[in-house]
Amino acid sequence: MSLTIDAFCDFCKNKLEKKYNPVKTKRGIQVCVCTNCGLVQSVQSQEKPDKRIQTLSCNADWGNVRHGKGLRLNHFKNAVKNCVNWKNVNHVLDVGSNRGSFVNWLLEENNRLNVTAVEPDSEIIKDNYKHKNVNLIVDRFENISLEKDFYEFVYCSHTLEHSASALGMLKQIRSYMKYGAYLFLEVPNLKNIEDSNIVEEFFMDKHTFHFDRETLSSFLKRMGFTLVYENEKSDMYNIAFVLQKSDSKTTLPHKNTQSNVKNNAKSIERYNQLLSDNRKLLQTLVEKKLKPLAERQKVAYWGAGRIFDALLKYGGLTVNDVYALVDKHLWDKVDNSQGTNIQRPEMLRLLEPDVVVTLARSSEEIIAKTANRMGVRHVLRFNELMDQTRIYMD
Repeated sequence: MSLTIDAFCDFCKNKLEKKYNPVKTKRGIQVCVCTNCGLVQSVQSQEKPDKRIQTLSCNADWGNVRHGKGLRLNHFKNAVKNCVNWKNVNHVLDVGSNRGSFVNWLLEENNRLNVTAVEPDSEIIKDNYKHKNVNLIVDRFENISLEKDFYEFVYCSHTLEHSASALGMLKQIRSYMKYGAYLFLEVPNLKNIEDSNIVEEFFMDKHTFHFDRETLSSFLKRMGFTLVYENEKSDMYNIAFVLQKSDSKTTLPHKNTQSNVKNNAKSIERYNQLLSDNRKLLQTLVEKKLKPLAERQKVAYWGAGRIFDALLKYGGLTVNDVYALVDKHLWDKVDNSQGTNIQRPEMLRLLEPDVVVTLARSSEEIIAKTANRMGVRHVLRFNELMDQTRIYMD
């Protein structure tokens, strides 16, 4: 598989091997696997659009909604609080601070801290930063220069995958950290592509690097970070580490490097077929289950993101089939999804749908239980619907 453009691994500078072309991308993206260290990265032959585009597309289009950081914070508040000796922390750096969810929470917990927040998107900053002891820098992290060996804690959630160079960003972060300082790092998990019901393009325009747990943890150790905490290895959607800056660097490759290379390459090849098959399966799901249900009952959908978009684009679901569309994290950021208004979940109490269909991954059970507490008797989970449809097709 030869590349149309020369591409080299960001981590080890080895020549990359093309594995996949994402669906519906206008930027010539090619997903590549490093045959030396296993890092997966997207090589793009075109620059990003000049005009800001906001979309919830299930394809590889640019998104710019950027609501995931605030959502993820709730999952790791305890890890951040319990793994760090906050008595020794005075200066905090937030790389890719978004709407300030982490900054605001941290300063509510401890208002003596001084926080430097770096966020390049001026459109989402507005009045979200509520505390005076925040130094907000509106620029890309790669463009700025801060004091070396200064920060005792750095927070970097779902930012590294957007960088021009993951190696460069990690080196830059490390240089700003004191010896013994902590780094919270979270990125999307490449293992996501092994989800049997995936219908959304994983390799999006805005993501350049795609990390598996073994390749990333091995590389961080070689850079001189000591692992303090990691989330459950069973989490196929996100990788989260708390790391400490140390002097324990090693130049030895991880013992499972070659198995990582083979596993990542095979996973991408399987994913290519899986995504295609699942999008065809959506047509049967909509035709045999969702449309007949909408003819008899008031069907609301909880989740206005990329799964909903896939149901419309590839399944044939229409606006007329949707009684209501709610989303806790999108209702105040995006007005509608392909003509369907997005409302806050609390509206379900007033709308009183007969059925709620949950469209989510890791939060599916939480949404279902919340809907039940709101008085919704019948909740259908997307993953269960996909599994049932697959059995029907067989």
